[in-house]
Amino acid sequence: MFGLFGSKKQEKDLRDNLSLHKFEMEFPKVIETFKIAPNRRASKTERYAEIEGVARYILERVVKEAERAGKMKAQDDLAAAAAFSALLCDYLGRCGGLEDSDVRELQGFVPGFVFPRVAAQLMKSTGDFRTIVSKGLFKYDSLNKKRGAAVLGRLEDNVSQFICQRDPQYLVAIGEGMVELK
Repeated sequence: MFGLFGSKKQEKDLRDNLSLHKFEMEFPKVIETFKIAPNRRASKTERYAEIEGVARYILERVVKEAERAGKMKAQDDLAAAAAFSALLCDYLGRCGGLEDSDVRELQGFVPGFVFPRVAAQLMKSTGDFRTIVSKGLFKYDSLNKKRGAAVLGRLEDNVSQFICQRDPQYLVAIGEGMVELK
């Protein structure tokens, strides 16, 4: 049946295109369902503000779920959360049509906003925040290029399912999977 689409590359392109259309249809529903209020900043588009708001919401909930499960105990756990945040911002930015520079900005800004709110106690005992986020971004880059593609793929699939189905159970699964990024 897949032969109808032509080559494997054409099939992959078609699947990616369909995924982007699904994302465009479901993304506004996520904002509405969870009552996420985007914060507009000067020189940033409305789309940037929406993606930032959703990324902050998802990261905050995932970190809370990981803490509740007892999986956020050390600096490496925060670095894993920062690596997940980089994955999350990359996925949302890519599907949402943001430029690479905006995605990179979000990868540092989102954990900078979320961690002090939800992991303040853990941050006090781990040291410099910039070091933790830098370590997480480096970990994400190295995993993206090497052996961690399967782990990143599973996490990205769960984020995609959360966007499409808006079921908080996917956030629990993401919190459990995030620990694999250590």
